[in-house]
Amino acid sequence: MKRKLSKTGGKALSVALALATVVSAAPFSVAAADLDNAAKAAAQEMEENALRLWYDEEAPNTYKGWEQWALPLGNSAIGASVFGGVQTERIQLNEKSLWSGGPSDSRKDYNGGNVEANGQNGKVMQQLKDKLKNGQGFDSNLAGQLVGPEDDAGVKGYGYYLSYGNIYLDFKNVTKDKVSGYNRDLDLRTAVAGVNYDYDGAHYARENFVSYPDNVLVTRLTAADGGTLDFDVRVEPDTAKGDGSNKPGENSYARTFDKKVSDHAIAIDGQLKDNQLKFSSYTKVIKDDGTAGDITDDTANGKIKVSGAKAITIITSIGTDYKNEYPKYRTGETKEQLAALVKGYVDGALAKVEKGGYKALKESHVSDYDHIFGRLDLNIGQAVSDKTTDKLLEAYKKGNASETEKRYLELLLFQYGRYLTMGSSRETPVNADGTKNERRATLPSNLQGIWVGANNSAWHSDYHLNVNLQMNYWPTYTTNMAECAEPLIDYVDSLREPGRITAKVYAGIESTAEKPENGFMAHTQNNPYGWTNPGWNFNWGWSPAGVPWILQNCWEYYEFTGDTEYMETHIYPMMKEEATLYDQMLMRDNDGKLVSVPSYSPEHGPRTAGNTYEHSLIWQLYDDTIKAAETLGVDDAKVAQWKQNQADLKGPIEVGGSGQIKEWFMEGKLNEDEDGNPIPGNGGYGHRHISHMLGLYPGDLIAQKDEWLAAAKVSMQNRTDESTGWAMAQRVATWARLAEGDKAHDVLTKMVKSGKIMTNLWDTHAPFQIDGNFGYTAAIAEMLVQSNMGHIDLMPAVPKAWGTGNVKGVLARGNFEVDMAWADNKLTEAAIHSNNGGEAVVQYDNLSLATVKDSDGNIVQITPVTADRISFNTEAGKTYTITGIPDKDTLEAAPTGLKVTKIKDGETALTWDAVKSEKEVSYNVYRQIEDGEWVQVQTEIKAAEWKDTDAWDVLGTLKYKVSAVIDGKESELSEAVLVDDCRNMIGMIDDQDKRIKYTGNWGDWISQEGNYGGSVKYLEDPTGTETAELTFCGTGIEVFSCTQHDRGKLEISIDGEVWATADTYSATQQRQAKVFSTADHEDKTLEYGIHTITVRAMGEKNTSASRDKVELDAFNVLNTEAAQVEKVEVTSASGMTTVSKAGSTLQMKAEVTPKEALNKGVTWSVTTKSGSAAATIDENGLLSAGTANGVVTVKATSKENAEISGTCDVTIAIPDVTAQSEIIEDCSDDKSARNPKIKWSDTGWAAPYAGEADKHHGGTKTETSTEGTWFSYTFTGTGIKFYAQKNNTQGKFTVELDGKAESDAVLWEEKSGGSPQQCVFEKTDLENTEHTIKFTAATDHGNINVNIDYLEVFTPAAASVDKSALQAAIEKYSGLNKDDYAEDLWNEFKTAYDNAVNGMNDDKTTKEQADKLAADLNAAGAKLEAAEIPAPTIPEDAKATVMGVTSTEATVSWTKLPRAESYKVYAVEHAGTAKALKAITDTVPENAGEPVTTTETTVRFTNLKPGTSYVFMIVGVNHNKVESEKALCSEPFTTVAAADEKAPAQVSGISVVKEGEKDVKITWAPSEDPEGSEVTYIVYVDGVIVSESDKTEYTLKNADESKDYSIRIVAVDASGNKAVPAVINLTVDDWNAKTVVGVEKPADLKVKKGTAADKLDLPKTVNVTLEGGRVADVLEVKCTTDNYKADQIGTQTLSGELQKKKGVKIPDKFKTVTINVIVEESEVNPPQPEDKVVTKVEELTDLTVEFGTSVEKLALPTEVKVTLDNETEDKLSVEWNTDAYKADEAGTYELTGTLQAKEGIKLPDNFKTVTINVTVEEKGGEVDPPQPEDKVVIAVEKLADLTVKFGTPAEKLALPKEVKVTLDNKAKDKLSIVWNTDVYKADKAGTYKLTGTLQTKEGITIPEEFRKVTVNVTVEEKGKVPPTSGKEEGKNNSGAVQTGDDKNVWLPIAGLVAAIAVVAAVLIIKNKKKK
Repeated sequence: MKRKLSKTGGKALSVALALATVVSAAPFSVAAADLDNAAKAAAQEMEENALRLWYDEEAPNTYKGWEQWALPLGNSAIGASVFGGVQTERIQLNEKSLWSGGPSDSRKDYNGGNVEANGQNGKVMQQLKDKLKNGQGFDSNLAGQLVGPEDDAGVKGYGYYLSYGNIYLDFKNVTKDKVSGYNRDLDLRTAVAGVNYDYDGAHYARENFVSYPDNVLVTRLTAADGGTLDFDVRVEPDTAKGDGSNKPGENSYARTFDKKVSDHAIAIDGQLKDNQLKFSSYTKVIKDDGTAGDITDDTANGKIKVSGAKAITIITSIGTDYKNEYPKYRTGETKEQLAALVKGYVDGALAKVEKGGYKALKESHVSDYDHIFGRLDLNIGQAVSDKTTDKLLEAYKKGNASETEKRYLELLLFQYGRYLTMGSSRETPVNADGTKNERRATLPSNLQGIWVGANNSAWHSDYHLNVNLQMNYWPTYTTNMAECAEPLIDYVDSLREPGRITAKVYAGIESTAEKPENGFMAHTQNNPYGWTNPGWNFNWGWSPAGVPWILQNCWEYYEFTGDTEYMETHIYPMMKEEATLYDQMLMRDNDGKLVSVPSYSPEHGPRTAGNTYEHSLIWQLYDDTIKAAETLGVDDAKVAQWKQNQADLKGPIEVGGSGQIKEWFMEGKLNEDEDGNPIPGNGGYGHRHISHMLGLYPGDLIAQKDEWLAAAKVSMQNRTDESTGWAMAQRVATWARLAEGDKAHDVLTKMVKSGKIMTNLWDTHAPFQIDGNFGYTAAIAEMLVQSNMGHIDLMPAVPKAWGTGNVKGVLARGNFEVDMAWADNKLTEAAIHSNNGGEAVVQYDNLSLATVKDSDGNIVQITPVTADRISFNTEAGKTYTITGIPDKDTLEAAPTGLKVTKIKDGETALTWDAVKSEKEVSYNVYRQIEDGEWVQVQTEIKAAEWKDTDAWDVLGTLKYKVSAVIDGKESELSEAVLVDDCRNMIGMIDDQDKRIKYTGNWGDWISQEGNYGGSVKYLEDPTGTETAELTFCGTGIEVFSCTQHDRGKLEISIDGEVWATADTYSATQQRQAKVFSTADHEDKTLEYGIHTITVRAMGEKNTSASRDKVELDAFNVLNTEAAQVEKVEVTSASGMTTVSKAGSTLQMKAEVTPKEALNKGVTWSVTTKSGSAAATIDENGLLSAGTANGVVTVKATSKENAEISGTCDVTIAIPDVTAQSEIIEDCSDDKSARNPKIKWSDTGWAAPYAGEADKHHGGTKTETSTEGTWFSYTFTGTGIKFYAQKNNTQGKFTVELDGKAESDAVLWEEKSGGSPQQCVFEKTDLENTEHTIKFTAATDHGNINVNIDYLEVFTPAAASVDKSALQAAIEKYSGLNKDDYAEDLWNEFKTAYDNAVNGMNDDKTTKEQADKLAADLNAAGAKLEAAEIPAPTIPEDAKATVMGVTSTEATVSWTKLPRAESYKVYAVEHAGTAKALKAITDTVPENAGEPVTTTETTVRFTNLKPGTSYVFMIVGVNHNKVESEKALCSEPFTTVAAADEKAPAQVSGISVVKEGEKDVKITWAPSEDPEGSEVTYIVYVDGVIVSESDKTEYTLKNADESKDYSIRIVAVDASGNKAVPAVINLTVDDWNAKTVVGVEKPADLKVKKGTAADKLDLPKTVNVTLEGGRVADVLEVKCTTDNYKADQIGTQTLSGELQKKKGVKIPDKFKTVTINVIVEESEVNPPQPEDKVVTKVEELTDLTVEFGTSVEKLALPTEVKVTLDNETEDKLSVEWNTDAYKADEAGTYELTGTLQAKEGIKLPDNFKTVTINVTVEEKGGEVDPPQPEDKVVIAVEKLADLTVKFGTPAEKLALPKEVKVTLDNKAKDKLSIVWNTDVYKADKAGTYKLTGTLQTKEGITIPEEFRKVTVNVTVEEKGKVPPTSGKEEGKNNSGAVQTGDDKNVWLPIAGLVAAIAVVAAVLIIKNKKKK
């Protein structure tokens, strides 16, 4: 199907929507008068340029002036930036193809930058895969080889997008100080940039635009009020590097050119030095005919002079000989041909001016521009501001703009993105003959669109495929500019040929003659010359998934336009080839999953085998390509493979430990790997790229599962809102996809406020990068309408700030244009314009209850998919309006301010803000345990507080919500709140503690340099709104910060009361400075309990401070009432302080005294005391030793008081260790100076750097950037290693050992970002003597920067005794309980155990002694185990407590039972009450089921039955597996009843019956509820509730027969679950419509095998029986052949759908008809003679009739003579259309008749109709004398059917010539019949229904329903003798008729009533005539 782009653009729509900026959200049904007034206001609004950037000063003539102030113009090929200068106007010029790089005379072997030595034709990639398969892991360094050549200078083929130059207009005798009324502007509605000012009483004006139709830049200057134009015109090519940010090589932008001035024109022709690209420009200066002034050529100075002129037009065009065609990329034009082409554009525009003036040129431009731009308009509650754009932007940033001004800027930015799209990317123009003008095909928009202000733009202004190019085209489809994407699609297609070279070099996938399109590859960087290599740095360059990503943009062209032909030829081949690449490139991992190797998530994190970024895009590629292939019906085998590959992909989405979408599959919790280590490569939090979210936006993957959507929200919350401009735009769009409109708007606001929008509204990264503008526009479109999930979602993320508004022309997939109006954030009306036809699926709250009407005002039949989603069929070109949308059931807002705190186990305290209401208010509390269900735990709470006494620690994480019940109706639930655990808070709390809640954009500085906990939070430029809040339990608190000379003030509040202002200024830096303490405020006290401190950054400073920056380091919670910690003692749980096994673990314990101290918490740490020993310790005190010997010190520091700690030394003595090492740090112990043990050169070294403490061993590194600087170290040992940080900015050290040169220590590596703690030099196998090593700084890769982190010296280790057997025995028997054993046996065991521990810890113990002690302990332990132990008993005070009960889960916790080593726990169903338990014990019943076995004293059951009573029974099991005699029993409890979430069945069995004159009764069958609940019914009429009851009927009273009714019936159960509504549409036609009660089954169709579906002679109509029993109408039927198989012999049943017809109601059971198609092997019908063709039709004689002659009286011919192609003549029947005829209006009427087909005659289209002129004479008195009133036919005799022989011709059929009729006076008469026998086939057996038309007879009126009669004629099989009896021949052989009762009928409207209605109508007409 061809695409159908909207034609609804234009000024009419622009005017209509402009009034939206004046008339706030006017609905679509504004009255005509109101529209007239509004249109006038709108026109006035447009005169004032409602969409206008404007300024009252010119742009500075600098690079910054270009970037931030100049106004851009463009037509996709030519770009211009207008400065608006008064003395000198500057217009910066661009031509999009002016690129250096690519093939060149100096690069004859240019191949797109692919380096075969790096990729080795896929060998490197294969090595990566092989290492993974062999279990060697991922080789990150090997992956780093997959790069291209370094070419930031742009001289090796990568090149630069270059500035063409400037047009300068130098005005004479003008000084700025005399200028007044200056303004320059850019009108987004016309794409015209203007300048206006007054000077010496005269008015001067300029207009600039770049015309797409004419391909020229036009500058128009006028002078009025006595002024004249006096200026010079210069055109200067740009030959300087410029003031951009890059450093190109001179050859990358150098050029040579000739300039010629003649005929008032400046011609420039030249070429680039780098690649010999030719360029040309032509600038023509003209004045208006007949106006004053002179234009002269100044050839000597290369310019044109204008003097004394009134109106001047300057026309410029630019071009190059670039052509996007691999491998030459040139058109082949000569210099002269190119110059002629460019001049031709100017000449064409000049011709237009000569013919119609400047106005014609401008109108051509504006009309073309408005055709696209005018398709969409938006109102979000804005009002045009009187502020200039720069001042409006500044007011928005500072919060001084009004709300309507904010909306105006937001709207302006939205439409600006559309404007920039059109300026930088347009479709290829079409020639007059319909072909494309390929010479004007353009590249897509680049990183700066089309505009560069210098020759050294950042990132070369290239095509980045890792988000930027994709984002450029995000708004193209949704904002209704689909054709603007064509340059992108063409460009991606052009990457295929060069990309195949890249695929071969780097992936080993080659395209050959046998496999010509075997896969192509491109990466992040791309230029116009097929630069598809991976760039020169893996970490930003490698990104093959950029191609699948950009192909999403291409595929969406089809999704939005539906252009199948274009998709087949332009898009699918690319997708297929890329899918083929991944078919070969993916590898299977050890789990059988497919992974992409290597993978990298732009532009951070680790290099891995697969990640979410790549796999999401590969999944989407397969998904889209499968859809494309299935749509086209091709490549079945490949589709099967693609589906399998898609299913086998690893991931592609995995949810991590924090509930987030993992960005890397090795991720655990947020920002951590699976082992809890930080993600390497700066991965995670705060990064600008959110590549793991691409499956959400712009993809479809994450929306497949609600769990993934929830995880995506967690991930988005982990990324900072503020980032680069484009990254913030991406965040806005992604939040919109999450339906978080307010959050999206919040980020959008921050994007503007944080400086990401410059004064000319360009987006900045920084620097200028246009993708942010496009991303912004796309994000707003996404907030308005979404359509990626198979339905059109209306207002999915419209924020509260846009409460009232409307939009016209948003485009949804399926080529549906969407208009909407809303008020109070609720949709009031929507219109869906269907450009292609097809099914529309639309979603909005309660949409199934709304009314849908088509363009003709007819109610449309909808199908409710859900309560909020409907589907309906559409016709191309029609608009479907949705109205009457009931509001969603709105609940009162949830209570706010919920806080949950815990100060003891088993209890949480909840408080919240009380709801203010005059009605009765109570509260409900809901709780969630871990990630389980939400359970209502308390109701009818009267106060705004509550305590949960079932909040035990063993339950895990608890969350709470609260609701208010106001006057019996429950509100919304509050947001979930976690418990603030305020226990053990006494003491220091670091800034990174998760209990601190931050608002605003606090940054993190992780550094060990004197900060508490090694970190601070900071704000560089606080706005006064940022806060840090901590809820604590204590009697006081202190705040710690870092004070400095540039620091500002903090406001300290406690419990909402301001206590102090803390000034963090100090002349010198002071870390851990106490800036606030409650102890300093003797006038205030805090009682012990829960309090909240809020620290607010004020954005203020004292006069001495240079800035208002602030930092927060820590809090210190005080408790003056509690006992203070005095001592911490550390021991091991087993008593061992020596271990003998490598990798041992040792549980440490800390005893805190006094026992009364509240906070007994400690922080564990471990350090090496001696030797090479190393160990780690977790937060619970579990020590993990390494494999080297020595002593480590374990330290436990009080959390209450960091100055109190205890230590314990642990010796690691592994017997087989032969070497040990010692770390030599770069710095002194206090990190303030270089290590004095190392000898340093006198100069060159900096002080130790501690700024990235987490990266460097010991927290520091020491650096130098001076060549020759050195350090040396003297040691005794057998080896040494040197560690440093590697980077692409580093050089190397030369190395000397004992005076001899060694290999260099190289610190340079290719990737940026740095690799810390890398071993860069190693020397082993030295003699164990004294050595001296010296390292000297040297240059490498042009870098001299070097650093030292640490040295590691190796020495022989002393031999250790092997005590591993003794250690194993102690570990086996530690932790036994004395009470479980007999006293004598225990004492014997304890002696052996103590002796073993003492021997283990004694370094004098020999191996023999250790083995003896181990044997003794094992013997004593075995004896203890073998002894009989009494069964566990249940003490009288034992207790089993049930807690945390939900519908399926409950926890039981119990007292530890004596001698129980483990427990069996049963959940026993409990009938009734406590089974008369008189004690806490009972015997476990036989039917108790399987127990849960545990060694703990707590178990949570997760598979209980909802609403069921249980008792938990706990049986103790001792060491010898002997069970307790009875079980400890809990109290009986009942699980929560399961929530009823199943809706009742949709209402069915509907009957609609008219009662009396005006009432309509609707009845229906009762709805069944799955849970057996009572069902009630809500009836809506036109979106309004009219009935709520349990009755299954409703009567519509006093129904108005002149209007339509939209009725919905919704079944609701007792839990409030609602069924989708039943739909009843009563239309005006229904009032007089008749109901189908039978459908005639179509005759079987016989065809021969192989007959194609489109050759089947399927019926176009069927006969139906209407109520009353007559075969009285014919309905169209649309048959489907989807299931037809041409080669399958036998009977196949096809179906067809009856089409609606006015006046006929089709019940559901009759909507579908079936036809049997019999496929036979042999030929069914013998060959037929060819049809004769009509070649001529006789001309008809015109008629003249008297005034008042009725249609029936017209003597119109019933047959027309025709001439056939064999020179014979025949006659064809004609049916006339007399609608245009008016009997009582004199004049001539041309009536059209349609010739009726006839067997054997072919009727060409040009002969199918005939015309006749009928002239009605002027009224000349009474034309017709009074006539007796006509009689009306009320019944027609049923005709007998016929049976005839095979071969009987039509003219021999004994068809009746007359039929008897009954008239309304009961008289009988006969009427003639004219038969139509076209369907009859004499030589084909079967039954044919022939139709006859009754002929008019004077005095008789034939109602339309009786005008046709039918007779069935049956042709017998060939050779059969027919019956001879006439009666037999006329017997009824009619086809089978399907009949059945249908209660959905208008019973009274039938039979005689119909006839009476006709008679009445006739009488009324005749009475009117008599008057």
